[in-house]
Amino acid sequence: MTLKDQLQNIPNNPGVYFFYNKNKEILYIGKAKNLKKRTSSYFNKSKKSVKNSVIVSKSHSIDYLVVDNEVQALITEANMVKKHRPKYNICLKDDKTFPYIM
Repeated sequence: MTLKDQLQNIPNNPGVYFFYNKNKEILYIGKAKNLKKRTSSYFNKSKKSVKNSVIVSKSHSIDYLVVDNEVQALITEANMVKKHRPKYNICLKDDKTFPYIM
């Protein structure tokens, strides 16, 4: 199953998404208000950044975790990045910063 095929099964709910390489290692963790829209944006050719192009080219699968709201997505993403330390997440790795809502 290709990455674009996997996008068809992703819901429109808030949550956290994971890009995995072929060895099942997490490359990137992100949060989304709408998982389907956010993960689909990685395949939008007109707005691709260098980082996103690299993540997509090295990714073998996408997984997601649905949560109740955006705040839970923010907290879950921060905790997952600190726990798994993915290669392409440069923020939230140091265990000295904490996300907060104003």
